[in-house]
Amino acid sequence: MSRAPVEIERALETADGDVELLRDVVTLFLTEWTSQFTALERALEKLDTAGVESGACRLQMMLENVGALEAAQLAQTLRSLGEEGRFHEGMSVLRALWEQIARVVSFYTHPDWEMEAIRIAKR
Repeated sequence: MSRAPVEIERALETADGDVELLRDVVTLFLTEWTSQFTALERALEKLDTAGVESGACRLQMMLENVGALEAAQLAQTLRSLGEEGRFHEGMSVLRALWEQIARVVSFYTHPDWEMEAIRIAKR
């Protein structure tokens, strides 16, 4: 069985235990991730070192804020590849990142996540 794509406890820590704040962060993530991903993909295609670094960094921060640590690690890998100019390896990591983000989106579009967050916040 695969791990959950989100560590809800970690996401709540980022939001200081405030479920409503986490809901706002998640809403922003769900609204913004595609444009950030597309910008990163374009930078990778253009072999744009600065674009890959900054795009991967933005996605990494967004993913960490919602507790998607596995996906955030892939974004960090892309950032490192960009810094090192190793673009040829980037597309396979980008595909893996897409798959992980799809799991994160699926997690947060299911209403049970909020109930879990409320339960955890009450501890």
